Amino acid sequence: MKPVLPADKFTVEFEEIPRTEVQSGIEEIASSNNLRVSTNDILSAIAIKKLVGRQSESWGVELSLTMPIDVRRLVKEYGRGFFGNGLMFHTLKFKKEHIENTQAKEIAVDIRKSMPHISRETTIHYLAQLEDLISEGNMEKLRPFDPARGCLVTNLSKLPVDKLDFGTGSPEFIIPLTVGKNSTAILAKKEDFVLRYSY
Repeated sequence: MKPVLPADKFTVEFEEIPRTEVQSGIEEIASSNNLRVSTNDILSAIAIKKLVGRQSESWGVELSLTMPIDVRRLVKEYGRGFFGNGLMFHTLKFKKEHIENTQAKEIAVDIRKSMPHISRETTIHYLAQLEDLISEGNMEKLRPFDPARGCLVTNLSKLPVDKLDFGTGSPEFIIPLTVGKNSTAILAKKEDFVLRYSY
């Protein structure tokens, strides 16, 4: 798809990636590394490579990748019906040179190995840290990422699009209106994933 230019002067670009291609990558990594990576690991690796490749000169030596994790499905005590902050932001750092010179599948392995253990206790600790920042007035530290030093990848591909119906049937495709620089939204469209890059 052609890039479009929003009002605040950065590029929005879409890329469709077949689910079969992602599944093949998962199987290849499982076979060669004896490690089970997720769909999100593969797509986040593709996203960070794209964002770095599109504007290599804009980054410093090091950059970060931030990914929100929906803890509701991982903490049994919460479950899908949990009302409150059901997200934990996980950030890892990469050398720009590593991103540029490494295949996405290897970056996916790096991502998987960095993932934190999620439990009720780790989630409560994370939320307590947020409460501390709020009580101390450190609102700037509540930002999920700094677009000048890293990128954010948000996976919305499991949004139950088929269950949304406002009277005219289910939508064929949903796209979030919020666009942030150096971010990627992972969306779903039939048998493909759609990556919306903003840079």
